[in-house]
Amino acid sequence: MEHTQQKLSVRSAGPGKNLGRKRHLAEQGMEHCVELRGGETKHGPKPRSHAFKLNKKVRRPEDCTVSPCCRRKGRMTFMQLIVFDDLEVPTHKTKNIVSYYNQMENTKKVLLVDGGPIDEKLKLATQNLHYVNVLPSIGLNVYSILLHDTLVMSRDAVNSIVQRMHTPINR
Repeated sequence: MEHTQQKLSVRSAGPGKNLGRKRHLAEQGMEHCVELRGGETKHGPKPRSHAFKLNKKVRRPEDCTVSPCCRRKGRMTFMQLIVFDDLEVPTHKTKNIVSYYNQMENTKKVLLVDGGPIDEKLKLATQNLHYVNVLPSIGLNVYSILLHDTLVMSRDAVNSIVQRMHTPINR
């Protein structure tokens, strides 16, 4: 989507005064006039990115102590950490993930973290569930850990996070 034409982004068609005719008809090809087709739009939409950048210290998972209990909004909550060998699902059906979710007790939101790229079956199985989120290990940060009650990780994800914690922060 492109932004609308503003006054400075279109060419000027000459003076608006002293030509003996209306200002918006000063030249037939006048493009910046609001009345003519293709002219400027006052205060039109300007598409832009609303993304924000987290600081490197905040993004690092080592700064968050993932203990069994975490203080969230003034109350103590308990977090679960479950580690599997891999996060492969047999089919892309959502009912498999729902059955796994129902087997976990005291769980409201689940974060699945995989070591490499996310498997297509896992992505399709979880895309309709608002209480299950999937991340690769490179995208894991402190905020995403604290927003979820249960953290389910593959062994590859644990190894890559441990390796990432051992690398120094270059400043």
